[in-house]
Amino acid sequence: MINKEIDYVSQENKDLKEGIYNSSKDEYLEKEARLNFGYKKDGETAVILSGTTTTKADDGLENGGNIWDKIIEWWDKL
Repeated sequence: MINKEIDYVSQENKDLKEGIYNSSKDEYLEKEARLNFGYKKDGETAVILSGTTTTKADDGLENGGNIWDKIIEWWDKL
């Protein structure tokens, strides 16, 4: 039982050390900036989706509607 706990804590410690090491890399920082702060490079377009959901099937898509048209409609309302 105690050996399992030691193994678990050792693995967690290893994962934390790896996370600290990776957090100083440019790739990691860029990924976090993109995911959490909407960072984008020159020439890129950032798309931010809200946490809203549709509960009805009446979104116009089942009749040949285009998801991009719906996104543009939503964007224009902002």
